[in-house]
Amino acid sequence: MCPGYTQTDTQTHDVKTITPITSKTWVVIITESLCAYLVLFLQVSRVMATPFVDIGQYLVDLNDVFGRGGFGDVYKGEKKENKRIVAIKRIIMRGTSAEKEYENIKKLKDKKHPNVVNIDDIIREVGCIWIVMEHCAFGDLNNLFSGNYHLVEGMEERVKLMRQISLGLAFLHDHLVYHRDIKPANILVTTDENNGLVAKLSDFGLARIFEEDDSSSRMYSEVGTPHYKAPELFCPGRKLYYKNVDIFALGVTFLGMVQAKPNKKLQPKIENSRDLEESMGKIITYYSNEIPHSFPNSHKFY
Repeated sequence: MCPGYTQTDTQTHDVKTITPITSKTWVVIITESLCAYLVLFLQVSRVMATPFVDIGQYLVDLNDVFGRGGFGDVYKGEKKENKRIVAIKRIIMRGTSAEKEYENIKKLKDKKHPNVVNIDDIIREVGCIWIVMEHCAFGDLNNLFSGNYHLVEGMEERVKLMRQISLGLAFLHDHLVYHRDIKPANILVTTDENNGLVAKLSDFGLARIFEEDDSSSRMYSEVGTPHYKAPELFCPGRKLYYKNVDIFALGVTFLGMVQAKPNKKLQPKIENSRDLEESMGKIITYYSNEIPHSFPNSHKFY
């Protein structure tokens, strides 16, 4: 059917007008697509010539990939003036999801906390953005438990990490930032000046950031990773939910940390209620005996 064609229903005689797609709209769509693919082609060409890309104050090694995600890959980078190693995420600007992550990152850049990954810089080029972040030497929680299990073999070290993750999430919620994809792959681990392990929340591609903590802070989009999604996200016909979904995902993550086996990724497993009772009992026992006042109060979350 041609754009702008007026169709008459022969039975009801209702007139239905189809909104035309103007030539201007087609030009915009085609131009944006061509620009995105041109940028991707140029990036690939640069890699073929040399693995290093110069972006402002930084050099990016596109042959050294720290991690891959749905919105973009993370590469090893280096700040030119002091040779400091950084992590640099490249996002090709295609569609609303990429633009949304860019807006989130801009809002998060100035929100600093020891247990939230630090964003050093944001560089926008035609068709893509580069997000410069602090480098976390151990990668994510899965890498830590599967590759350096000896560092988290005892429950004491695991509970310390749980506390840090809780503090990071409490900070985000206090600033009306709702992550919506808490899981081991989005929790990075590095060390402090005393070589102690430090956990940091990262990857805010699915996050929602609100201006006011009121009824408008309700969420509807079905997002998250299946094993870590709260029950309300699976209810047919029910789309409304709140920041509590982060707490559920946090609990599942902690369960996996307690159940972790040597040199394996975190895979929380509940076959019956006894599994859950035993796992949570380990946390509560250590928590009550060793660090009774070190976790944030529940009002920090709800």
